[in-house]
Amino acid sequence: MGISYCELILHQTADGKFAVVSDYSINFIDSLKRRVPSDVREWNPDAQRWLIADSYRVSVAELAKSCFKDVCQREEFEGVTVTTDLRTGAQTHQPSLF
Repeated sequence: MGISYCELILHQTADGKFAVVSDYSINFIDSLKRRVPSDVREWNPDAQRWLIADSYRVSVAELAKSCFKDVCQREEFEGVTVTTDLRTGAQTHQPSLF
């Protein structure tokens, strides 16, 4: 668990996917590919993030917690960005940038 950071971004795409941004971890990538079927995940090389069907959010969060030191989930609600530490449940609230 030496690699530090993974973020689940819950701003869903039109096709119901959420984004995963993280430090590089071959263990995480291999486990993600085994756990999430290829037809519900895609790698976006331009944005350097995975797009994954929302139905796998809990499973991916648990996987991320097993591979990374810091794991958070970010969502936007009515102009406020809420970031939740998935280990402690602590939340921060900031005005959204957009």
